[in-house]
Amino acid sequence: MPDSLSDARECIMTIRKKYPETSLICTDSDHSVELLDSVMRTMEIPFQEKIAITGFGNVSLLPIASVDQNPERQGRLAVQQILNLRRNPDEPFHPAVEPVETFLVRADHIPMRTH
Repeated sequence: MPDSLSDARECIMTIRKKYPETSLICTDSDHSVELLDSVMRTMEIPFQEKIAITGFGNVSLLPIASVDQNPERQGRLAVQQILNLRRNPDEPFHPAVEPVETFLVRADHIPMRTH
């Protein structure tokens, strides 16, 4: 996904040329959504009417579906790791591997077509 406005423009042009009926783009971050949204507005592509975009991170104020990564839980796990390192500085470090549940938010912004 795009890292800049020029990348986003190239991405949208490529998608529209190769897949003209595209109605949904799933991105790897809310930042990518914001770049694509900005470019789509300058290209006069109706956001949410023609192409909906989903994000990841749940930090955008745009009306998009996104994935909430449970940052509070991730933060608590990180602090536990730091405290364990501090309490036991001579022990070898073994990063904790613990799944952190994620949640789809604002799924109503994913368009559903019925043909």
